[in-house]
Amino acid sequence: MIFALAQGQDAFVGDWQGEIGPGVLNLGVVVHFSQDGEKLSGTIDIPAQGAEAMPLNVAEVNDSSAVFSIAGVPGDPTFNGTLVDGKISGTFSQSGQDFEFSLEPMSADAPAGPATIEAYLGNWQGTIDPGDLDLVVGLTFEDRDGIMQGAIQIPAQSFDGSVKISELTEDGITMVIEGIPGNPTFEGRLESDTISGSFSQGGMDTDFSLQRSDAAIDTSRPQDPSEPYPYRAEEVTYPSGDIEIAGTLTLPEGEGPFPTVILITGSGPQNRNEEIAGHRPFLVLADAITKAGFAVLRTDDRGVGGTGGNLEEANYDVLTNDVLAGLAFLKTRAEIDPGRIGLLGHSEGGYIAPLVASESDDVAFVIMMAGPGVTGLEVLELQNRLLMAQAGASEEEIAGQITYLDNLADALNRDAFDEAKALTEAEIQKSFDAASEEERPDEASLAEIMDAQTSSVVTPYFKSLMLFDPQPYLKQLEVPVLAFYGSKDIQVDAEQSVGPLESALDEAGNTDVTIQVFDGLNHLMQPATTGGLEEYAKIETTIAPEVLELITGWLKERFAND
Repeated sequence: MIFALAQGQDAFVGDWQGEIGPGVLNLGVVVHFSQDGEKLSGTIDIPAQGAEAMPLNVAEVNDSSAVFSIAGVPGDPTFNGTLVDGKISGTFSQSGQDFEFSLEPMSADAPAGPATIEAYLGNWQGTIDPGDLDLVVGLTFEDRDGIMQGAIQIPAQSFDGSVKISELTEDGITMVIEGIPGNPTFEGRLESDTISGSFSQGGMDTDFSLQRSDAAIDTSRPQDPSEPYPYRAEEVTYPSGDIEIAGTLTLPEGEGPFPTVILITGSGPQNRNEEIAGHRPFLVLADAITKAGFAVLRTDDRGVGGTGGNLEEANYDVLTNDVLAGLAFLKTRAEIDPGRIGLLGHSEGGYIAPLVASESDDVAFVIMMAGPGVTGLEVLELQNRLLMAQAGASEEEIAGQITYLDNLADALNRDAFDEAKALTEAEIQKSFDAASEEERPDEASLAEIMDAQTSSVVTPYFKSLMLFDPQPYLKQLEVPVLAFYGSKDIQVDAEQSVGPLESALDEAGNTDVTIQVFDGLNHLMQPATTGGLEEYAKIETTIAPEVLELITGWLKERFAND
């Protein structure tokens, strides 16, 4: 698109790309402004969050500045920018927090005639090969007013975004996934019904191949529920401190008040469905539990979807308060029985649930799905050992990683954040130095990766995760507890956690404890071969049926309506 040079709002018309700096990893965005009569209108794409064509409210605009916000999103996310030297930059604010942002014009779409565009239109499916694992991708090309535009889906990464086509001929295409670090680029040649060539990101290259398909790639899984649901699903928001939390409340048909389960996600930024590797475990859990007669509240983590704030800046006190805010919200609802509200935490959520229960008498029960019974450091050390051994690492390499984790924990415990950052940078540099020339990223990409990883480790959130000890909270947990694990889980090892969990609950005098280890299941409770992370996307089952039966049966036996 050619950008207008006229004064006033015409200067903003067109397509812009850039970043918002949320503090950990810059968030890529694509903004589209167009003339709507005498007004400027726009939409925004946030590829990393799977958001596309979200409408913008343009509040103010003149020849050198604009104020615009994302419509309908909690926390009033607002851009206040100035146009200087062809770039828009300024302040992005949401839920009382301010960050910098910068946008620059996107390059013009490559010229192509109708015959050229026609050769590409439609759906394509295939794979990127990043190493040992073929990554399934789907692409859809459309003709919009003579310009070809593309959308991309990567189910294993729960990614749904757009591609920018920078070059297009009858023989080949070059396209970039917008707003993603490392500038992921496809350079392909069109031959009959196949597009194949090289895929590069962060200086690393591999192959890709796409074949023409009759339909767009199906990102659903067999256990994903489909609408209309046999229950009510309501979008909800409520405050937690200075931010707003967004989520979904599902309610059984019929008269309440209903017993209720709050779902608590695992580590890292997760949406309300806890999407991972193309699966939506919390969507499946909420569906099964609601059909069993229980209301379910599931929410977006801080900084994800409709929830404000930034997860990396939140320690466990903050995350505990977020769940307590959910409890308080549920108690205002007439459909909810305030005496039968419990928690189900997956992985790290199994840390948070007992912690919340220690703070509130309103928690009626706790369910731990692969919830650790030992410290975060112990979990991370065994997790790294198992993952590295599975990848063929030597004992010397594994020992080096364990030493790094010990030193990192010590530095974080002393609030020596500069030391923690230096330790992490050195560890990353060591791994890249050991990589082959083909696997090694370029300097710019290495700096980007280095900044992203160190920034995610040297945070209040990661400090809480690494240093947390669940034992004091488990030893005072007197409400009914259901805990279950997979024997092939290499993220939270069952043997490591079950014994300490049993001992702690015994010391608490808890007389209603159910602990089960499912043979052959992994960290997501899928039937697995090795338990490796690379299997998650390949397995069609989201949660093994026997796990869902255990959860719903245990709940109905103790808390169902008469």
